[in-house]
Amino acid sequence: MPDERVPQKESFNARGTTFRIDTRFSFIKVLGLGAYGVVCAAKDEQNNIKVAVKKVAGVFEDLTDAKRIIREVRLMHALRHPNILQILDIDEPESYEGFEDVYIVTELMDTDLHKVLRSKHALLDDHKKFFTYQIFRAMKYLHSANILHRDLKPANILVAETCDIKICDFGLARYIGAPDESKNEMTEYVVTRWYRAPELLLAAAEYTAAIDMWSIGCLIAELYCRRPIFPGSDVKNQIQVICSLLGKPTDEEIKGIKNLRARDFVSKIPASPRKSMSALMPESCPAAQDLVDRLLQFDPEKRLSAEEALAHPYVAEYRDPDSETTATTQQNVLEPPSEKDLGKHGIRRLMWDEILKFHPEARAREPPLAVYADGIVKRVESSRY
Repeated sequence: MPDERVPQKESFNARGTTFRIDTRFSFIKVLGLGAYGVVCAAKDEQNNIKVAVKKVAGVFEDLTDAKRIIREVRLMHALRHPNILQILDIDEPESYEGFEDVYIVTELMDTDLHKVLRSKHALLDDHKKFFTYQIFRAMKYLHSANILHRDLKPANILVAETCDIKICDFGLARYIGAPDESKNEMTEYVVTRWYRAPELLLAAAEYTAAIDMWSIGCLIAELYCRRPIFPGSDVKNQIQVICSLLGKPTDEEIKGIKNLRARDFVSKIPASPRKSMSALMPESCPAAQDLVDRLLQFDPEKRLSAEEALAHPYVAEYRDPDSETTATTQQNVLEPPSEKDLGKHGIRRLMWDEILKFHPEARAREPPLAVYADGIVKRVESSRY
């Protein structure tokens, strides 16, 4: 007999946005506008914890965005690491057929690194080293799962009052070696190019975990400068800004650029020497300068890996090798089928599958038939693929 249980909901207004979620959540305050939606702080009365709730309104209106959200929640659900933001729940909709909004519940953090860097609060070297160590630790774990973040920037580093950090926003994450669905994705999505590795800017067809390590080099330098070090106005200017600081790439490095137009552009950049990291970060210690220098290398093969960075003297006083865990599986949880193969109803089904991971009891409220790609109808026997 079908389960007639319907989730109990209550509504509240968050700066003009209506949240309608489970009654166990009580509104605290609006945190801001995150990727795809409004984020609020709430109290989970059932578990007696404070959480962050992100509303993604009209989630199926853009199938590409919907796929990114599915990718993100799959990844956050699969990965378990103290420096990666954990998803706690996806609020159960009132019905399978009618839900258009998704509410994602995660751990609540106090602020993010972007806000910290724009504040007047002084950062001690101890703060910078501890932040850096935790970021490296998260990257060792993530890269061991063969996953690239691809969008590391200050706003995606959440910070607690205790100075613990968590990496968030995995909407652009990719399995290492997986082909991009769209060559335009990195530009269509709101990506801050200032932290993008040269090989991404130069349209490399293949890239490695070194792209994340470049971004971290930019982040560490910004901890000392309190401003982005490569504030390019567009892709071409971004390359020019990088070369003005790090010097023009060597002939060998230019030969390694596979895209012919990109190679031609870089070859015509005027020659300039590499500036010293002490000039870039005059208030930093030699160890910080050496670390940034080893991360901001034009050739990705010359950059430190996350594991190598963890052994760098800069973070030695905070290092705890026993806490530097790796992923137990390297399972590709990121890629739902292409939106070319699935229409709105099929993407809805994939989102429902993610909800069932948190609310298996909702399976009893599924319709007996589910519509997949462009009118293909299948009897629902299992939501697992």
